[in-house]
Amino acid sequence: MANYYTQFSARLPMRSPEAAIAALALLDRQRDLACTHDSGGDAVAFCHFMATIDDDPLLNRDVLWIRSDDGGDPDSVLSFVETCAKANLTPTGRWSFMWSFGCNRPRLDGFGGGACVIDLATGALVAVIDLNAWTSNIVADQHVCLTLSPHEAACAHDILCRANPNDPEDDDAPVNIVIGALERVARRQIVTLRAAGPE
Repeated sequence: MANYYTQFSARLPMRSPEAAIAALALLDRQRDLACTHDSGGDAVAFCHFMATIDDDPLLNRDVLWIRSDDGGDPDSVLSFVETCAKANLTPTGRWSFMWSFGCNRPRLDGFGGGACVIDLATGALVAVIDLNAWTSNIVADQHVCLTLSPHEAACAHDILCRANPNDPEDDDAPVNIVIGALERVARRQIVTLRAAGPE
């Protein structure tokens, strides 16, 4: 018999020792709420990971050590982190979270994983990747990877700026999104532009 499992281990920074205690109390309330659901409610998923207070000497602050053993639910972790961020229990900044899928048998569908980045100031999801979907899209030629050097990005940025001088303040305009991305690459930052065709 094949056993499937999800594993992860991460440290979530807290604003203060009191915030760490409040976050665990919040998690307990969510788990209590799960027990009132008849079956399969979203809140039940909060039972599928462990969290304890730990300290991180590098950060010089208390953290929550969030982890799973054989089974865990990444979506419930993300929901919990979002709740903590909106309750102002976490410091500002970005937080990364990774997970793996495994199997005790060499099943073709038994392995994978994913990762995401969350903005702790708002709880918003900044980026997420599912390895199975990512590799499938590339194999199916639905995902194109382009590599630009900082010099090439700077040249392309200048050309687009000269060709589109109107409304540089409109950050949501598609061309300005691309211009901003090129500017970041020119500064040697890594940029991901996510879109789906054919629109």
